[in-house]
Amino acid sequence: MAPSSTPDPGTPSEQASSQNMPSSTEIISGTTHVSGQASPDAANETKSAACPKLDSQLNQVLASADPLNTAQQMELSLKENRIQVLIVLSSPNTDFLQDYELEPGVQSGNELQTYIALSQLCELSSRDEILAIRLPAAAFIP
Repeated sequence: MAPSSTPDPGTPSEQASSQNMPSSTEIISGTTHVSGQASPDAANETKSAACPKLDSQLNQVLASADPLNTAQQMELSLKENRIQVLIVLSSPNTDFLQDYELEPGVQSGNELQTYIALSQLCELSSRDEILAIRLPAAAFIP
């Protein structure tokens, strides 16, 4: 068989140059990271993975450089350094919560709406007794 008469198209960069199109490297936006250095997104993903029972907005607050300021900017319900959350418990028992800086809140069955220190959210979410921690649908203000 005779070799194909189709010319070698070259590398994708050469193809893009010959067609006045950006190369695939130029099409993909974002940042390039040197091997061994973590990206800012990687730190946020690590924090999210460490606090999987927190809703996405709470993870966003904790992943920020200044969680209190971020919570204020998001107009979340705050009292001093505490944020109002809805804690979904595996049972109505709340005895274990004595280890945390919680403001007395409203409990209905397995749900407790309270204020908790931002610094304790992730630790609390890792407990087996906790099913989820999220922002309340409507803030209760005592």
